[in-house]
Amino acid sequence: MLKKLLLTTLLFASASQAAIQEILPRLTAADLNIQTQARLDLLAACSTAGRPGAEAERKALCEDICAELNTGIAAPAAIALAHALQRIGGEESIATLVPMLRSSDPHLRDAVRKALAVNPAPDAGKALLAELKTANDPRWTAGLIMALGERGDAKAEKSITPHLKSNDPDIFAAAAKALSIIGTKGSIKALAKQRSQETGKREATLTAALFETNL
Repeated sequence: MLKKLLLTTLLFASASQAAIQEILPRLTAADLNIQTQARLDLLAACSTAGRPGAEAERKALCEDICAELNTGIAAPAAIALAHALQRIGGEESIATLVPMLRSSDPHLRDAVRKALAVNPAPDAGKALLAELKTANDPRWTAGLIMALGERGDAKAEKSITPHLKSNDPDIFAAAAKALSIIGTKGSIKALAKQRSQETGKREATLTAALFETNL
């Protein structure tokens, strides 16, 4: 039984590697129709590998995607592969995605952020938290806060709460939304406390966030 399982895993790995290597050149083709078809083929591969009961296929495909990303491929292709990991990526993808949060390409950075936001591995949340601590661009900071909120991780509460005091409207709104999604008692207390200090649009934003909490 073990021998059969190992053989099946190897076959899945071989097939997924061939599929990615065939799709990859088409992702950056000059013909937009070819590019579009390549993206559809990648989506189909993810849908097949991500179906229930196909963990070996999912992991094999993700590992092959990560292997290509680790070669330093061009940003347009890397973005498409990061989107694929957003759909089916798990713990096996973390080591590849995390360094890409520091990419010089903002579109690739954002694709990686989105992939980590929905990755079920705890290390994905840890990576986003670490990045938030050093972020100095308002849009990037807001995006990281939203990613942490999307994860609904209570551990992110203390790192997000100080951003309720931000004068940047995007950061402020992201912090309010993220805490409303996390919805812990601490998050609700932070939202209510900040609401008592605000007026106008900011007060309205916090009121809406409180109504949207999970408690």
